[in-house]
This record gives sequence, C-alpha cells and structure tokens, in this order.
Amino acid sequence: MDEPAPLLERVAILERQVGMYEKLFQTFSSKLDHHFKKYDMVVNVQQQQIKTLSDVISTLLNDQHRHSGILKEKMGDTLKGITTTASCMSGTTDNTNRDGQGTNMTPVLSVPIGRGVLGISRDYASVPQESESPVDDITNNASPKGWTSHEPVLKEENKKRCMSQPENFQFLVSPQSVLEVWQEYTNGLAGLPSVQRLESTYGLDWRRDPATNRTYYRRKVLCKAIENGLAKGYRLEQVIDLLEDQRTINDAGTAKHPISWLYSHQNIPSNLK
Repeated sequence: MDEPAPLLERVAILERQVGMYEKLFQTFSSKLDHHFKKYDMVVNVQQQQIKTLSDVISTLLNDQHRHSGILKEKMGDTLKGITTTASCMSGTTDNTNRDGQGTNMTPVLSVPIGRGVLGISRDYASVPQESESPVDDITNNASPKGWTSHEPVLKEENKKRCMSQPENFQFLVSPQSVLEVWQEYTNGLAGLPSVQRLESTYGLDWRRDPATNRTYYRRKVLCKAIENGLAKGYRLEQVIDLLEDQRTINDAGTAKHPISWLYSHQNIPSNLK
C-alpha cells in the first residue's frame, strides 16, 4: 500500500531543513575558524611586541648600568686627581717654608703684565735685575732678565710624585698674561711639571681627557708663536711684548683682549707665525 502523499511531503520538508541547518553549521564553523586564526595572529603579534619591549628594556638597563660604572670610574679618577694635586701643593708649601727659614730672602717679584693692565706701563729698566747679563740663549728655558716665576719650585721628589699620575695634570685656570702660559709650558707652575716635560715623557697619555687635550692644542698656538719668535732671534721679553701689545684694544692701553684671544692663529702677529 502506497504511503500517503502528505507524509512524503512532510519528510521532504524535513530533509530540506536538515540540509539547510548543515549549511548554516558549516558556515558558522568556517567563520569561527577564521576568527580563531585572526585571534592567533593578534596574540602572536602581541607576544612579539612584548619580547621586543623586553629586549629594549634589558638593553636600556644594561646601558644605564654601564654608564653608571663609567661615571663612577670618572668620579674616582677626578677625586684621585684632586687628592694628588692637593698633595703636591701641600709638599710645595712645606718645602717653601723649610727653604725660607733662616735665610734672608727677598720677596718674589710680580710678573709684569704689560702696558694697559691695571694702568701700569711695561718698563723693564725699572724692574730689579737678578743678573747683569741679558738672557740671549734661546734654548734656555729660564725667564728673561727681571722676570721671575710667581710659583715656588718643587723639590725633585715632589715633581716625581706629580709625574707618577700625569693624567691628573690640571692646566692653570684663566691665565692673566702671556708669560704665565709660557712658564706653564716650559717650567711648570704651582709645583706641577711643565707641559713640555709631560709631552716628551708620556706623549698623548697625559692628555687623554678631551678637555685637557683641547686646552693643550689651544695654548700650543701661543707657545708655538713664542718659539717661532725665539727661533728668529728675538729675545723672550721682546716676544712677550709683541704678544701683549697685539691683544691691546685701544691706544691708551686701558683694555686688552683675554689671553684666550691669542689662542687663535689669525690673532698672532705676522712676524711670529
């Protein structure tokens, strides 16, 4: 007996509905898979970013640690240099006091700064002379007639102590005359060895610090001009006069350029170049 038509039609409708539900399920499943893949990609990207940030933070921490170590070392070297300089100055004072006891010593002459400074004219004839004969030997590093260093001379043991740590050498701050720069270069000031001695003994090692190296090359221009003048036959006091007159601003000599103005080659007199 044949099935009733309504029943077959009902079965066909159910089959169509089941097929439609299967398609919907497959569609939802593919969409969920697509979203899961996108989420996985986002998570992976975030993990990579977190790793990159961790590496950057680690690098910054390492750099900061290394920088703090460098600063600590520099501060230690600076303190050591201050201690050494103080020790040298203390030894200089002690030696001067011992050498001055029981002797009839005359006061150290002030360095003539030159015409126009403090309103005093340069007159070498008015300065008490230490020697009757002029200083003509240009290879001698002694000061010219009537000129004496305003710094005491160190004993040899104190100079050796200062020479043991040449990197702690300190240039004279704000020199007031050409002669001061020259004496620091040839004889040394404040109980410290001369720049010439440091340069001949240690080469570049004593001026590894950028500030010290820069000061050396700037003042070397002025010292080279003095050496050129001596090589051309000028006496030291004549060269000093030329350079002091060169930095005079007005005719009255009441104002002068600072010493650092002569550290430029273009400001050196042409006969000393």
